[in-house]
Amino acid sequence: MCFKLLEFIFWGVTETVKYVLISYGILGFVPKRDVKRYFAITGYFLILLILEIWDHDTVYLRTGYGFVILFVIFEGKIAKKIQAYLLEFIAISGIDLLLWTLLAGIAGRDYAVYHGAFFIDWISAVLGCIFWVLILVFLGGQRKRLGQGFVQLSPGYFFIIFFILAGFAFLAGIAQGNILGQLEDGMLELFFPVCAVVVFLTFFFAYIFIRTLYSKKQLELESEFMKKNIELQKKYYEKQLAGDGRIRQFRHDITKHINVLNQLCVKGREEELKEYIKTLAEMTDQDCD
Repeated sequence: MCFKLLEFIFWGVTETVKYVLISYGILGFVPKRDVKRYFAITGYFLILLILEIWDHDTVYLRTGYGFVILFVIFEGKIAKKIQAYLLEFIAISGIDLLLWTLLAGIAGRDYAVYHGAFFIDWISAVLGCIFWVLILVFLGGQRKRLGQGFVQLSPGYFFIIFFILAGFAFLAGIAQGNILGQLEDGMLELFFPVCAVVVFLTFFFAYIFIRTLYSKKQLELESEFMKKNIELQKKYYEKQLAGDGRIRQFRHDITKHINVLNQLCVKGREEELKEYIKTLAEMTDQDCD
């Protein structure tokens, strides 16, 4: 009984870590400030624990555990949370199955199935957490940008990503089933067609992504060019306006000087007239210098 409870608690801890890492660090969900809501997860987990103790089937409740984490801990629209849960559930399942298959292939089928199944499960769960931590580190400071991209993700792109992840998880499941010896011939026959579909969808999505990224880069370059062009036009018009201002000032000064010269001539004040003309000549020489 203690061993079973320990296994269940370990499953709950690792699953919580994975969903929180992906939701917060990759998809950019923002945690809610109301910490009291977090007790709902504890309550859900305790219900699962009690059912495990009573030997009830908890497969479906375990499957919904990730959605409870998304719904309780993080803010966001329900539709986006559902999309995030579907993608996260398939991605986590696929990676866990793949890691389990790799470990079982290294350790050997007999050890993985009979003698060391518990340790293989534990190690693959821990490696799954490490895998998502490494993905988070690799993405670096792209959390906000990824979050914005996920919010703007169209239904078409969502289904493409969904089917790619689902195909990947299906292939990992077939590999695990093959090691466990639980596959029928019909399932093995589906392996290569599903591989072909997954590869096609992966390349198709990569093409769409690169094309979108290139178009966005082109728009950024065009926007930067237009911005520089507008800035140059602004400086040009500012110079023109400054030139117009100097012309108006020059006209005003000329009118003033003409009026002074006229008054001096009318009054016959020749000495003052000569002195004023001399002053104007010196001012003109200074401006030219």
